[in-house]
Amino acid sequence: MTKHFWKAAGATLLCTSMLAGCSSTPATGSSTADSAAGSSAKAGDTVKIGLNFELTGQVADYGTKEINGAKIAVQQFNAREDKPFTVETVEFDDKGEPAESVAAITKLIEQDGVVGVVGPATSASSIATYEFATSKQVPVISPSATQVNAMLKADGTPYEYAWRVCFEDSYQGKGMAEYAYNNLDAKKPLS
Repeated sequence: MTKHFWKAAGATLLCTSMLAGCSSTPATGSSTADSAAGSSAKAGDTVKIGLNFELTGQVADYGTKEINGAKIAVQQFNAREDKPFTVETVEFDDKGEPAESVAAITKLIEQDGVVGVVGPATSASSIATYEFATSKQVPVISPSATQVNAMLKADGTPYEYAWRVCFEDSYQGKGMAEYAYNNLDAKKPLS
């Protein structure tokens, strides 16, 4: 089994797991992730996924809710009879500090051997992990890093191994303004 295969399978699994955790209907048939991973992985293989969230500190409420959601998604995935492998999570509390996030992703990748990381919840902590994850070619997904251009390097090119599963602030702000204007009759700025 090549290291690259596990990274690709892990990235796809992260996306699939997060989407499956939000779904109210059971999956039918096999996803692309299941097919790709299932063709090489044996029943009983274990894939480690890092969960890097703010579990203490000022933004612990975000991280705690998101890690609980990730655990539910993994639990649902592992309960499937047709799963191509079993997912094991390795958790880390980054305390809502970018420097702790870098320490977390370094440990998760270099010591714990995870194939991908979900988290952190906040933009600054998430962005701090992208350069290291990209240098190690390990996928990282943030459920809620909404900062505009968070997924871009300083030179404007995207990080190859970093994704988010939310809209950025500019898109959300525009959507909220349009809704307030069209549905709430908010025609002038609040004072």
